Amino acid sequence: MRLDETDEFGNTIARFSFHFYNEGTFEEAYDFTSLDAQEISTSGIDQRLASAIAITPDSIDSLPSVDQDAGLQTLSDASPTSALQTQNISLSLGGALVGKWSVTFETPIHEFNLGGAWAKL
Repeated sequence: MRLDETDEFGNTIARFSFHFYNEGTFEEAYDFTSLDAQEISTSGIDQRLASAIAITPDSIDSLPSVDQDAGLQTLSDASPTSALQTQNISLSLGGALVGKWSVTFETPIHEFNLGGAWAKL
């Protein structure tokens, strides 16, 4: 996750990189980028994340190469008033849930709900 990049127009963006593996072998990489970087509250603007899979696509081939209407958000039963080290995160593409992970951040992070773009690298 990076929160200190800018796009070609000088807007600050949030970038989450997804690397998919099959039985330990790298298959594909994708980026989720959002102009909603200000929606993420954390002191760590460049973090390596660790995740545990809850739901993933049936096949890497089922993921679109590009989706301009993607969503990435935290999922919580209660809205915490302080930042958490581990958050449940969901990814929606084409309006449908395609993945859910339990993500551990290097620096605690507040809940967020981002709209953005999904692209195969």
